[in-house]
Amino acid sequence: MNDAANEAYRFLADAMLGRLARWLRMLGYDTWYDAAADDHSLVMRADYERRIVLTRDRHDRASASGARAAHRIGRSAVATARW
Repeated sequence: MNDAANEAYRFLADAMLGRLARWLRMLGYDTWYDAAADDHSLVMRADYERRIVLTRDRHDRASASGARAAHRIGRSAVATARW
């Protein structure tokens, strides 16, 4: 994927996805990660910065609040996305 395509996707990874955040950064994606951030601040930041939330959280707080969300299920790659 070229740099222009990578710029179209901005991610925010929750505390459980540090390794995925690191890989996305290595691949050139703008990815925000803070293991100490709580769910509310993650959703607020994602909304403000127009980022896609990456989470393993089954409660899916991100999409419940209306934020763009993608889910990493199990050990597979990002499986589904909702806009």
